[in-house]
Amino acid sequence: MASEHVDPGKSEPEKTHTSDEGKSPVALTPTSPYYLSSSDNPGTPLVAVTLKGENHRTWARSMKTALRAKVKLGFIDGTITKPGKKTADYLNWEKADSMVMAWIINATDPKLHGSISHATTARD
Repeated sequence: MASEHVDPGKSEPEKTHTSDEGKSPVALTPTSPYYLSSSDNPGTPLVAVTLKGENHRTWARSMKTALRAKVKLGFIDGTITKPGKKTADYLNWEKADSMVMAWIINATDPKLHGSISHATTARD
């Protein structure tokens, strides 16, 4: 169950998530790696460069910069680890990780999708 709390000092509402198991709500602020703003969606291009193979270095630098700006770089460098399924953070982690995966896939040439289709997390 999700709800929003508007803090007059912030530009966006604070999002909270309560797990189905009745755990305490987990507040998500824009500085949280699990936070997804209303403008974040899988089809939003994060970088102007599409990965085609030979341009990996340029693409990777652009993608890392964009993910760092969105506080999501840890999903690919391993500093944000997958929490246990029964923890309050699990659903938030899963949503944010799926968003990062979608951004990566959508910034990759369709000819390369076969080589990344096995990934189950953004870090893979």
